[in-house]
Amino acid sequence: SQSTVDVFKEIDKAWADRDYEALKTFISDNATLEFEDGQIAKNGEEFTAILESKYQESLSDENKEWAWVNTYAFAIKPSKPEGTNFDNNRGEWVTAGFEGSDGFYMEWYQIENGKLLKWSQTKRSQSK
Repeated sequence: SQSTVDVFKEIDKAWADRDYEALKTFISDNATLEFEDGQIAKNGEEFTAILESKYQESLSDENKEWAWVNTYAFAIKPSKPEGTNFDNNRGEWVTAGFEGSDGFYMEWYQIENGKLLKWSQTKRSQSK
Protein backbone atom coordinates (compact mmCIF):
# COMPACT_ATOMS: atom_id res chain seq x y z
CA SER A 1 0.00 0.00 0.00
CA GLN A 2 1.06 3.58 -0.47
CA SER A 3 0.78 4.15 3.29
CA THR A 4 3.53 1.57 3.89
CA VAL A 5 5.74 3.23 1.26
CA ASP A 6 5.06 6.53 3.03
CA VAL A 7 6.35 5.05 6.31
CA PHE A 8 9.46 3.91 4.44
CA LYS A 9 9.94 7.47 3.13
CA GLU A 10 9.72 8.86 6.66
CA ILE A 11 12.30 6.30 7.83
CA ASP A 12 14.61 7.22 4.94
CA LYS A 13 14.26 10.95 5.65
CA ALA A 14 15.04 10.53 9.36
CA TRP A 15 18.05 8.36 8.43
CA ALA A 16 19.37 10.90 5.89
CA ASP A 17 18.88 13.76 8.38
CA ARG A 18 20.55 11.72 11.14
CA ASP A 19 17.42 12.37 13.23
CA TYR A 20 17.96 9.29 15.36
CA GLU A 21 15.21 10.08 17.85
CA ALA A 22 12.64 10.19 15.04
CA LEU A 23 14.14 7.06 13.47
CA LYS A 24 13.84 5.11 16.74
CA THR A 25 10.08 5.78 16.82
CA PHE A 26 9.69 3.62 13.70
CA ILE A 27 11.58 0.60 15.05
CA SER A 28 9.87 -2.22 16.94
CA ASP A 29 11.38 -3.22 20.29
CA ASN A 30 11.95 -6.75 18.97
CA ALA A 31 13.23 -5.86 15.51
CA THR A 32 15.89 -7.70 13.53
CA LEU A 33 17.95 -5.26 11.48
CA GLU A 34 20.80 -6.66 9.38
CA PHE A 35 23.40 -4.55 7.58
CA GLU A 36 25.19 -5.64 4.41
CA ASP A 37 28.41 -6.12 6.37
CA GLY A 38 26.80 -8.61 8.77
CA GLN A 39 26.19 -6.27 11.73
CA ILE A 40 22.84 -6.92 13.40
CA ALA A 41 20.78 -4.62 15.61
CA LYS A 42 17.78 -5.70 17.69
CA ASN A 43 16.28 -2.31 18.55
CA GLY A 44 16.41 1.40 17.76
CA GLU A 45 19.31 2.14 20.13
CA GLU A 46 21.55 -0.50 18.56
CA PHE A 47 20.50 0.45 15.03
CA THR A 48 21.21 4.15 15.44
CA ALA A 49 24.53 3.44 17.19
CA ILE A 50 25.65 1.45 14.13
CA LEU A 51 24.39 4.21 11.81
CA GLU A 52 26.31 6.86 13.72
CA SER A 53 29.44 4.73 13.62
CA LYS A 54 29.06 4.36 9.85
CA TYR A 55 28.49 8.11 9.52
CA GLN A 56 31.65 8.91 11.49
CA GLU A 57 33.57 6.43 9.32
CA SER A 58 32.28 8.19 6.18
CA LEU A 59 33.75 11.48 7.40
CA SER A 60 37.26 10.04 7.28
CA ASP A 61 36.87 8.40 3.84
CA GLU A 62 37.10 10.89 0.98
CA ASN A 63 35.48 8.38 -1.40
CA LYS A 64 32.44 7.88 0.82
CA GLU A 65 29.67 10.44 1.23
CA TRP A 66 26.76 10.28 3.68
CA ALA A 67 24.23 10.63 0.88
CA TRP A 68 22.21 8.44 -1.42
CA VAL A 69 19.47 8.58 -4.01
CA ASN A 70 16.45 6.34 -3.61
CA THR A 71 15.90 4.88 -7.09
CA TYR A 72 12.78 2.84 -6.36
CA ALA A 73 10.49 1.68 -3.55
CA PHE A 74 7.34 -0.41 -3.64
CA ALA A 75 5.26 -2.34 -1.15
CA ILE A 76 4.40 -6.03 -1.24
CA LYS A 77 1.65 -7.67 0.80
CA PRO A 78 2.51 -11.31 1.45
CA SER A 79 -0.22 -13.87 1.10
CA LYS A 80 -0.89 -15.98 4.14
CA PRO A 81 -1.65 -19.55 3.15
CA GLU A 82 -4.38 -21.09 5.27
CA GLY A 83 -3.00 -22.82 8.34
CA THR A 84 0.26 -20.87 8.43
CA ASN A 85 1.42 -18.18 10.81
CA PHE A 86 4.91 -17.25 9.64
CA ASP A 87 6.46 -14.04 11.00
CA ASN A 88 7.33 -12.83 7.51
CA ASN A 89 3.60 -12.72 6.64
CA ARG A 90 3.00 -9.88 9.09
CA GLY A 91 2.35 -6.40 7.72
CA GLU A 92 3.78 -5.43 4.36
CA TRP A 93 7.26 -5.40 2.87
CA VAL A 94 8.87 -2.48 1.08
CA THR A 95 11.76 -3.22 -1.23
CA ALA A 96 13.92 -0.23 -2.09
CA GLY A 97 17.05 0.53 -4.08
CA PHE A 98 19.63 3.24 -3.46
CA GLU A 99 22.57 4.66 -5.40
CA GLY A 100 25.27 5.57 -2.91
CA SER A 101 28.78 6.93 -3.32
CA ASP A 102 30.23 3.47 -2.66
CA GLY A 103 27.77 1.22 -4.50
CA PHE A 104 24.16 0.20 -5.05
CA TYR A 105 22.11 -0.91 -2.04
CA MET A 106 18.98 -3.05 -2.00
CA GLU A 107 16.95 -3.03 1.20
CA TRP A 108 13.87 -4.84 2.50
CA TYR A 109 11.66 -3.32 5.20
CA GLN A 110 8.94 -5.34 6.96
CA ILE A 111 6.50 -2.78 8.33
CA GLU A 112 3.41 -3.43 10.43
CA ASN A 113 1.31 -0.68 12.00
CA GLY A 114 3.98 1.93 11.19
CA LYS A 115 6.77 -0.05 12.89
CA LEU A 116 9.81 -1.67 11.35
CA LEU A 117 9.90 -5.36 12.32
CA LYS A 118 12.69 -6.60 10.05
CA TRP A 119 15.18 -4.88 7.79
CA SER A 120 18.00 -6.22 5.70
CA GLN A 121 20.45 -4.73 3.27
CA THR A 122 22.67 -5.93 0.44
CA LYS A 123 25.30 -3.98 -1.47
CA ARG A 124 26.81 -4.20 -4.92
CA SER A 125 30.12 -2.32 -4.96
CA GLN A 126 30.90 0.03 -7.78
CA SER A 127 32.95 -1.33 -10.66
CA LYS A 128 36.41 0.12 -10.95
